Amino acid sequence: MIRPWGAVLCSAVLLAACEVERTPRHLFDHAYPAEGERQSEAEEVRARVTAVAQAIARGDERAALAALSPAPDAVLISPMSGLELSGRAQIEAMLHQLARIGAVAVEVKDVRAVVGPKGNVAWFVAHVSVPGVNDPDGLRVTGVYLRNAGIWQLEQAHLSVPATALQPLPQNPESAAASPAAEAPSAR
Repeated sequence: MIRPWGAVLCSAVLLAACEVERTPRHLFDHAYPAEGERQSEAEEVRARVTAVAQAIARGDERAALAALSPAPDAVLISPMSGLELSGRAQIEAMLHQLARIGAVAVEVKDVRAVVGPKGNVAWFVAHVSVPGVNDPDGLRVTGVYLRNAGIWQLEQAHLSVPATALQPLPQNPESAAASPAAEAPSAR
């Protein structure tokens, strides 16, 4: 028979020899999806962005709307003067106008997406070019998808021109000389 003090001493020695490692959070905390699941969700968002461009290239308004899946309060901001669309109805109207034009050669490349730790928000970035319409560097598209009842819905998208397409700011040597940063420090 093992004496109680002997059992306690033996347990203490065994515990001291053990190395305790933390259990990864994704194994017990289901509010944070496993990395593989997040990668799968990111792939779905990348596929949606690519499918929108492919549908526009075919002139298929319904497929573009289904892939875009805008939320009721979605916002789309464009570098074109005054083009900001708010809400699903305005985005649908824009897709309808594109469909009336017919197939537009749209190419999307370098689509990247990242899904947040809880798996309910995704950010994406892509390069878009329309041959003969925009410069060879194309447009940049960034946006946010939110997962609502298991469905990714576009919440916000922003189109912009690359920095190489912007005109440099004019250099004015007189204004640079008059700026406080250009003045020599005063001697005291």
